[in-house]
Amino acid sequence: MIKKLSFIALTLFLIGVIGSAATFGSMNKKVTIIEKNRTKNENIKSIKSLILGQ
Repeated sequence: MIKKLSFIALTLFLIGVIGSAATFGSMNKKVTIIEKNRTKNENIKSIKSLILGQ
């Protein structure tokens, strides 16, 4: 039972390490913004109240 649980834990750990290594390289790449769009929804009063749910 302990060997099986350890194998599952090791497998999940290795999947996490591989995923972290795959995404770490793209973390600091610059992204170019092509266009900016304004929201035309009158129900939004402010971003702060939208995020905090007030």
